[in-house]
Amino acid sequence: MESVQELAPVTGVSRACEALGVARSTLYRSIRPASEPEPPRPRPKPDRALSEPERQEVLSELHSERFVDRGCAIVLS
Repeated sequence: MESVQELAPVTGVSRACEALGVARSTLYRSIRPASEPEPPRPRPKPDRALSEPERQEVLSELHSERFVDRGCAIVLS
């Protein structure tokens, strides 16, 4: 990388990388190290989401004996 950085002011970055067989992206990555990745943000709750009591009621119904051998797609159709 040092060779490319020394040659770049004379020939330009593209030509220096091409002459030495180095990808420009590799050069730029070595100059500017990667920053720490941001932690993922929690997803916002949809406006039409079920409240927790409604959600529990649906789950308890789906776990009942009536629906024990059926998938959700069959239950909802």
